[in-house]
This record gives sequence, C-alpha cells and structure tokens, in this order.
Amino acid sequence: MPMWARTWAPTPIRKTPDSTTAPDPTPAPEPNPTSPRSPPTRPEPVMPLLDPSTHFVITGFEPFGDNAYNPSWDTAQALAEGLGLQAHLLSVTYSSAAQFARAHLEARPAEQRLSPTLFVHLGLAARRTRLSFETRALNRRNNTPDNVERPLNPRLPDEQPLRADDLEQRHPHLDLARLCTLYQELRAPDLPPGQLSQDCGAYVCNALLYHSLRAAELARQRGQIADAIFLHLPPLSPEQAHQLGHTLATVFRRAGGDELNA
Repeated sequence: MPMWARTWAPTPIRKTPDSTTAPDPTPAPEPNPTSPRSPPTRPEPVMPLLDPSTHFVITGFEPFGDNAYNPSWDTAQALAEGLGLQAHLLSVTYSSAAQFARAHLEARPAEQRLSPTLFVHLGLAARRTRLSFETRALNRRNNTPDNVERPLNPRLPDEQPLRADDLEQRHPHLDLARLCTLYQELRAPDLPPGQLSQDCGAYVCNALLYHSLRAAELARQRGQIADAIFLHLPPLSPEQAHQLGHTLATVFRRAGGDELNA
C-alpha cells in the first residue's frame, strides 16, 4: 500500500440472527440532472474553506456487495497524491460511517484546529453514469446489510433513522455548484460528466455524509471550521479512476484560488 494510504475501520458489531433479502444498496440510477449553476437549496456558507491552510481529509471505500472493484479507492488515492496528502480507506460499515469524521476532528492537535477541515468522501453508485456531487444527506438507512452485517444474516427493518431525534437532512456548506462547474471545464472526454444530486441513497455512503456533516457542525460549535462533501462515482476502470482523481486534485487546487463560499 502506498505510503499516503491509510486504512481505517471501527470496532466490529455483534451478530444479529435471521436473514433478509437485500435490495440493491446503491442510489437511484440517475436523478434528474441539476444544472451546476442552479443548485438546490443549501444553507448559508459558514466561511471560506478552500484556502492554503485547508486540511483535506480524503476517503474512499473498500468493495461491497456484488461490486468486486470499487473505483472510489483508486480515485481517492490519486486525488490525495495530487494534493500531497494521505487517503483513508474506509470499511463499508455503518459504524465506520458514524465514527470516522468525529474521531478525526477530535484527534487533531490543538495547534492545527485553527485551520479549516474539509472531508472529501468518495463512493460508488453502480447504477449511475455521471459523477454526482451530493447536495444533501438524509437521516435514514435501508435494510441492506453492510460488509460486517452481511455474513451475519441480520433481520433489519425496511428503513430506520441513522440517529433518533435528529435532523431529517443535512447539507454541505461548500458551493458544490462551483466545484461541479470547475470539474465540467477540466474533465477529459472519457471521464463521466458531472451533476448535482439530491439523492445520496440510503446506504453507507449517505450515512457517512450525514455523520460527517453532523461532526462538522459540532466542531463549528467548538470554534473549529469544518465541512464535508460526498462525490458518487459511476463504474470506472482503474485507469479512469486514477485519471478522475488527478482531475479532481486540479479542481480543488483551482477552487482554492476562488471564492467558493461567495
């Protein structure tokens, strides 16, 4: 594993008896594309995040379900390499999604907490053909088992909240429309077109974005600057996945010179 790659996994969960038939966990094939210049309703920006001091935290996922290859990890590694950073490989588990951002923010040394932190999460949407910049995460999960639950044959409700008595949805504060526009301008013809999406699914990808946005909100209450975004990748070859990562690195470098939160 390259020196800039890190693997992160949470404490395993306990076994749950019985079984259920699992539906396809990936988001809907193609939500109606939203113009990059006409984003869905989003919260007011907190403050500029992309400046030279921004601390990027880039993640990709391991394979899951019937997807033997998950391009999000190759893309995450290439993106991290392009920014001179380390990527984090996440397990496809709800416990990983719930713990990662909070643990990372709490572990930052006090002298580094004055710098903005931006979580950039990447995941696979196997039924899509576009690169989706997710504009919201919902407080829900479906009954598709994650990678730890799957061999344990759990019986799960059709849908349940990620967190009881919490917000129904959470939104990134960063201007995703601007990022999507930059990507469209820079992408090669063999890379997927970009779109804004309001459907992050109801599986671990959605959970990761929801929990990361909550962790960022709590960090802001402590005086830290933090935000999180999620990009859903369509199926890609390893070569395309690496090319996409390098393109996204250029997008973020360009964005650092723009007023994304204007």
